Amino acid sequence: MKKQQSLGDSATDRRTVQLWTPNFLLVTVMNVLLFVGMQTQLSALPVYLRQLSGSDATVGLCIALGTASALLARPLAGYAADRLGRAPILFLGLFLMMSALFAYSWFPTVWVVILIRCVNGIGWGISTTLSNTVATDVIPAQRLGEGMGFFSVSQSVSMALAPAIGLSIMSLLGYRSMTFFAVALLLAACIPAAFVKYRAITKSDTRHTFAPFEKSAARPSAVMIFVGIPLGATLSFSALYGMSLGVENGAMFLSCFAISMFVTRPIAGRLIDRFGFDRVVYPGFVAYMASMALFAAVNSLTAFLVIALLQGVAYGMVQNALQTMSLKNVPPQRRGAANATFFSLFDLGIGLGNLLAGLLSATFGYARMYFAMMIPLLFGGLLYYRIITIASARKLRFVHADQPAK
Repeated sequence: MKKQQSLGDSATDRRTVQLWTPNFLLVTVMNVLLFVGMQTQLSALPVYLRQLSGSDATVGLCIALGTASALLARPLAGYAADRLGRAPILFLGLFLMMSALFAYSWFPTVWVVILIRCVNGIGWGISTTLSNTVATDVIPAQRLGEGMGFFSVSQSVSMALAPAIGLSIMSLLGYRSMTFFAVALLLAACIPAAFVKYRAITKSDTRHTFAPFEKSAARPSAVMIFVGIPLGATLSFSALYGMSLGVENGAMFLSCFAISMFVTRPIAGRLIDRFGFDRVVYPGFVAYMASMALFAAVNSLTAFLVIALLQGVAYGMVQNALQTMSLKNVPPQRRGAANATFFSLFDLGIGLGNLLAGLLSATFGYARMYFAMMIPLLFGGLLYYRIITIASARKLRFVHADQPAK
């Protein structure tokens, strides 16, 4: 099988093109604050719902509905960003998130919290679609894999810090104080967002018909559904799983998961730019499946955290490769739609994972639920081989067949 084409034309091209511009730094800082603010609240929400007498199934439903709301918002957000500009849509998303976070603790009823979670999901879907679109605008094409790897590190930082921060504030000061802290972080995110130099919208950008999804991003985005399912289970139930095993500080799982992503994603990005996607994606799928099998048999804090590190490495490799692939050949005026396509299907996977994890854990327990999460990963790897690896090899054969013999 022929080697996949890398993103950059050469190593010299990658070295001479600047990545760490002021714009890229501002967008990255904004993303850190955005994700820490959201993940601080999200990590504490399952515990809060349990305090309000919510069951595991209710927790899964609440998280899933928020994810579904984000899924519905993303295509419209991407289309609006491509037509109306990045800044107004980004600030709309931040406003909706802050409003929802502020409202959570004032209505301590399970079903009202679920409704607020839907509004929060809409704001989250808009904000993250726009932050990734702006990042794509400012990253040079020759360093897209590396740039998205470093940008994604900002998300890893949030996952490393936010669970411990959110649960600690909730334990010491209560859920309301924790939501105020999260709102303050989102307000802080507005500061770097205000200084970013956004891509200008031209007349040609506004002539496109309504097309909220980008066709060229569809294949890697479809694979991402199956990556999102086990991630949804991890985000929603890893802390509760740890508590059921008597593991103290179960929230440390997500922190270790994020730390390993922090290290993995920039390295994976460079490997993608240099060697292509397959050499990153397939090892990532194998490691992810292995981590789920081991997670089902965990019996100590040490094993719990080692598995978190393995999951973070595996997920960081696969997610970075698929996101970079979805953006590789997209013109600037369609980047909003491409990001919306990717994250919409990613959200679909996470939402399915929330629901399945809630139902399976309630019926069979946490260990069997996590073991079952190997199945979507197996489907994801097979789908990637079928619609991407084989299709890429076929395309290369056609290209070489059309070239004149020497």
